[in-house]
Amino acid sequence: MNYYEHHLGDYVRDTAHLSMVEDGAYRRLIDAYYTREKPLPADLKDVCRLARAITKPERDAVKVVLEEFFSQCPDGWRHKRCDAEISRYQDKQPGAQAKRENDKERQRRSRERRKLLFETLRQNGFTASWDAPTEQLQAMVSRISSTPVTQPVTRDNTANQTPDTSNQTPDIKDTHSSTIVGASQADPPDPPRPVSKTTAVCYAMRSAGMPSVNPSHPDLASLLERGAEISMFEHAARQAVEKGKTFAYAIGIVKGQLQDAQAHAKTPNNPAGTYRPNRFDPVAFVNQSHKEQGHVIDVPAQHLA
Repeated sequence: MNYYEHHLGDYVRDTAHLSMVEDGAYRRLIDAYYTREKPLPADLKDVCRLARAITKPERDAVKVVLEEFFSQCPDGWRHKRCDAEISRYQDKQPGAQAKRENDKERQRRSRERRKLLFETLRQNGFTASWDAPTEQLQAMVSRISSTPVTQPVTRDNTANQTPDTSNQTPDIKDTHSSTIVGASQADPPDPPRPVSKTTAVCYAMRSAGMPSVNPSHPDLASLLERGAEISMFEHAARQAVEKGKTFAYAIGIVKGQLQDAQAHAKTPNNPAGTYRPNRFDPVAFVNQSHKEQGHVIDVPAQHLA
């Protein structure tokens, strides 16, 4: 035991008649009793050694205290109150030990979970603060793995078709479609992209060459709320990469550009200089991310019988 309750009122009532040396001997013997969790030795010399009683007055004080407050038994000098406290303490130990083991296991699972979340973020090029709450890490991973709000644009496979229209009258429609030359149905679909604006910004910055981004950066959300556009982050990322700078440097560039844009936006009808960006369209962002590089031919759509 490393703790026990010491009731001052009861102690003073029972020991008010003791001398200073006797009181000190009593306290030392009680401490030894609780620390050892068993009775004091039967031999007076051994008890004096536990109490560190060296001089004759000190040894005499130990003897007085033993005879007044302890009972001599076959297994040593016993103390009724100490035995009761030790018994109560030992009865609680199995439950306390089980609780400690459960706490250790819960902490181990929590560490493994956080390790997996950090590894998932690193594999996708994202970083997070080491002391970020687990809920925040889970939210970041969820944004990375979320699916788009619409399916990618379906590509037409007309590269190898040569229709015979010599005796056919085309039925011309008013709609237009874009046909990508050289596309193949065998091409695997591009992976789905998250559509939240924060993730779109991070994706654009990574596409611009930024090796590591942080979607939980406090200034990122603030800049988006103030009207910063995705293209501003993308251009800032390119500048930062050219200078060998980090994600935070690119965020600083956007912050300065946004301040300049708001200053120029001040007009008689807009004295506060509120900057009004283009509205973010998550569907357009998803579809744009699935476009392939190539020649696009825009022609009136025709129905070939």
